[in-house]
Amino acid sequence: MTENEPQDQKSGLSTLTIVLIAGFSLVALAFIFSNFETADFNFLNLEVRMPEWLLFIVLFGLGFGTGWAVSAARTRKLRKAVKDSLD
Repeated sequence: MTENEPQDQKSGLSTLTIVLIAGFSLVALAFIFSNFETADFNFLNLEVRMPEWLLFIVLFGLGFGTGWAVSAARTRKLRKAVKDSLD
């Protein structure tokens, strides 16, 4: 630490953050190990066979990406409307 830096500031992750990350990791591992059965996924002539846990992760990722894209588009549209109203 330097003389100008306050001594009560911490660097790194807090204990609560580490506990939450560890807890989430344990729940994720329990989810993965409880879903090892194979699932068939059929969509528009696309037939895929994969473990259930992987299917859940892929579907979650697709949903997350779709939600993020819609949110980004709405934000962009709102910013343009605000900018146009200020001009």
